[in-house]
Amino acid sequence: MDDKKINNSINSLLYSIKKNKILFFVIILFIMFITVFYLKYIAVKYWEAKQVIEYNENASIQNISELNILGNLGGSSNSSVSIELNRMISDDVLEKVVEDLNMVDFLNSKLTLYQKLFKVKYSKRSAIRYLKNSIHFFPKKENPNIVEIKVRTINPTYAASIISLMYKYYSSYTKSIDMKKSEILINQIKEKFDQISQELDNINEKIVKFKAINKITENETNGYLIDYYIKTYTNLLSIENQKADYELRKINIENSINNIDTDLKKLLIFNSNSELKNIKSKIINLKIELETTKLLSPQSPKVFELETTIKTLNEEYNSLLQNELNKNKLAFLASIDKELYKEYTSILSSLDNMDLLKKTYEGILNKIDREINNKIGPTYEYLQLKKNQKMLELKYQMYLNTLENEKLKVSMLKDKFIVINKVYIPESSAAPNKKLGLAIGFIFSIFLSMFVVNLKEAFNQRIDSLYKLRNIYGGPDFTFSEIKDISNIAIYSKLNGYKKIGILFSEELEYLKEEILEAFFLYDFKIIMDNNNNNNKEKIIEEFNDFKNKNDQFMLTMINGINSFKYSLYKDHIDIFYVIANEFYIQDLIDILDKNKNVKIIYFQKG
Repeated sequence: MDDKKINNSINSLLYSIKKNKILFFVIILFIMFITVFYLKYIAVKYWEAKQVIEYNENASIQNISELNILGNLGGSSNSSVSIELNRMISDDVLEKVVEDLNMVDFLNSKLTLYQKLFKVKYSKRSAIRYLKNSIHFFPKKENPNIVEIKVRTINPTYAASIISLMYKYYSSYTKSIDMKKSEILINQIKEKFDQISQELDNINEKIVKFKAINKITENETNGYLIDYYIKTYTNLLSIENQKADYELRKINIENSINNIDTDLKKLLIFNSNSELKNIKSKIINLKIELETTKLLSPQSPKVFELETTIKTLNEEYNSLLQNELNKNKLAFLASIDKELYKEYTSILSSLDNMDLLKKTYEGILNKIDREINNKIGPTYEYLQLKKNQKMLELKYQMYLNTLENEKLKVSMLKDKFIVINKVYIPESSAAPNKKLGLAIGFIFSIFLSMFVVNLKEAFNQRIDSLYKLRNIYGGPDFTFSEIKDISNIAIYSKLNGYKKIGILFSEELEYLKEEILEAFFLYDFKIIMDNNNNNNKEKIIEEFNDFKNKNDQFMLTMINGINSFKYSLYKDHIDIFYVIANEFYIQDLIDILDKNKNVKIIYFQKG
């Protein structure tokens, strides 16, 4: 039934198009003309300039890892691609671009009709916002450090200039920020370094005086203990530093697992778990079998059996999936990514080893501290001074190295990005896309044309084609190509003994009336003539009585539509109605067919 409706709808559409083909193609041509005109003369053209850059990780100032365990100094740079790209479109950078290109005047001179109507006026602030909306960054999937910069504006030269100037001012801006950060960091390190230097000078002076007063020599004080203490302490610092790096890697992996969406977790588990796949496959096959059984044998007991099996398998599937989700991080990681699992377990193993080494070093330091504390008198005080001296010397050297490295980095600051493909002035506009615009215009014109011709047919309530008549009645009883062929109806009526006949026609066929009457007159039909003056009811009733009471003669009356007084008067006394369907109202024909038993349809086929 649905296929039949679809076929009828398609046939109806094709009929409407064929019947109104001139209107159909006129609408298409008109819409295409409008589309071309819009694209060429009205649509705002945009040009797109591009530049490809690569982030240079080695150019950024890194954290000072060896000082992390000595204290948080702050001010270290965490440069990354996203941070640098945000700097690139910062207000400070874009403000200079706006000023250099005189963007405010340019934008105010290129206002659209809509903007003029609403009295839009660009200021420096809104020009900066315009630039931010026009600049787009597209990191490459295969390497996020490679970024394509695109700028789309209403002028090709401006598009290229915006990228060029933005990159130029960004380079100066980011260097100035990094230099300020480095200066703050250097000042913090220098302040700490000066403090340690002063403390070291003081303790050196104390040791010299203490040795002189107490006449102490290195052999008497077991100085090797202090050297071993410092060596062990240095190793402890190194372990702490390594441990911090490994902890960070561990946290990153754990965060990546925790941030996975539940649905994605389920998908990852499903793809890596053969048991889940097997259950899912069984459920799908059983569902197909269930639907087939319902269709072919809806009362079969197998339907209940299949539904029960599917329900049990679904519960088993959900239970197994939930168990996999509830597993600890290691088990989950092992099930979805073997390589990442190996890396994670390696990190955990390394952290355990580091904890063991840390405890060992701390134990050695505590033992040396106890050994020193067991000394008495000047020896104990001297060893404490030497221990503090060596600790300060270690910190002194670390801060000195860091300070020199930071000063060197500032003096060697480089651009954060390397330009791979330089910007150029675009030769053709990027928008509107003419091919896409024409395609959309063409598709729209097709649908609009179909809609209009269908709408036209929907409002046309007359039978103006054989196709329409067939949809209503199934086809005419008589089809004639010429008016003179109507004489066949007279013959048909006589042969079948229809003495009182009525011919219904629409007012559009009034011009055929005389020829039809002439054809029936030649076959000895008495013609009940129309009285053009419908107000003369007495004359009409007299003719009707004559028509009704005479049964020994073939008689014909022609009736213009079913809304006339004549139709209501004659309808119950006519042996057969012949309806000339051409230009007849559809609803009138349906009413005639519903209310009269003996009705024949005539259709004049042109050409």
